[in-house]
Amino acid sequence: METESSVMKKKLLTIVCLTAAALLFAGCGGPDKSAFNNAAPEVKQVWNQAIAADQANDYVAANTNYTALLSRDVSSEQLAAVQSALRALNQRMQAAATKGDAAAQKAFEDLKNLRGTSRPGRPGQP
Repeated sequence: METESSVMKKKLLTIVCLTAAALLFAGCGGPDKSAFNNAAPEVKQVWNQAIAADQANDYVAANTNYTALLSRDVSSEQLAAVQSALRALNQRMQAAATKGDAAAQKAFEDLKNLRGTSRPGRPGQP
């Protein structure tokens, strides 16, 4: 049987690892907003909606919009920006859920139900 102390240590280690991973993958500046400056208006609109939702911690809307962009005709630079932003969003959401953030925990459940998978992200990935 694990002691309360060992459970707390495991939680703390998980939080530290997730934070380090988020910093590693996301960088310090967030998504490359300029990647979509020359995109078609409807694609740029989805990107801007994703960024706005991301900044507001509307995890489901941001994830849904980023994921929608993955299936659009975008440049390799734009695809890299979307993948990076989606990765950073999911890592931030995971870190928040681990800390007990009810909104992040609900977002994971909503995305799981929406996608029919155990992990939000790119469709078709386990």
